[in-house]
Amino acid sequence: MNKTKEDVNFITGLTFCSDERGITCQGHPLLEKLSVHPIGEGMLWVGSSHGPLFFANSFTGKARQLLDENSNLVGFDDKDFDWEKLKTVKHPYDLHHRHVDYGGLGRWADFSNGTCCLCWMLYPDGRYFADEDGYGMEDNDEENICCVIDSDLRIVTPWHPMRDR
Repeated sequence: MNKTKEDVNFITGLTFCSDERGITCQGHPLLEKLSVHPIGEGMLWVGSSHGPLFFANSFTGKARQLLDENSNLVGFDDKDFDWEKLKTVKHPYDLHHRHVDYGGLGRWADFSNGTCCLCWMLYPDGRYFADEDGYGMEDNDEENICCVIDSDLRIVTPWHPMRDR
């Protein structure tokens, strides 16, 4: 893994091949073991929504780790979070611990025009906690935050609360 001071969150020198078995990665022992899914414009989702998870650019051979094997958010600095806007989050525990529970890390849609919106459910809808009789249900809406990442794997819009439109 080649790292520079500016690229501490990146893995470079990867190659991706496609055959009848699907897409595979070569050049890094962990990524070689993970499932690879195309998400548009030469970009790849490598791993699972609960980790480990990487975004990769098949054209540049560069990958950015998003989650480790324990569902911890990795590869994001404080500057990748809009802390002023995130003050409105009602359930900040996982945010402050950078741990992804519940639905895992996802994306709003595939890459389009060089960007993709990553989504993180911080806290589920209150029905998540209910048993079959409704006991244990909480009175809350699902709480999600998102960020926008580009095809060079840089955060172009920091993590902030998602709002229904």
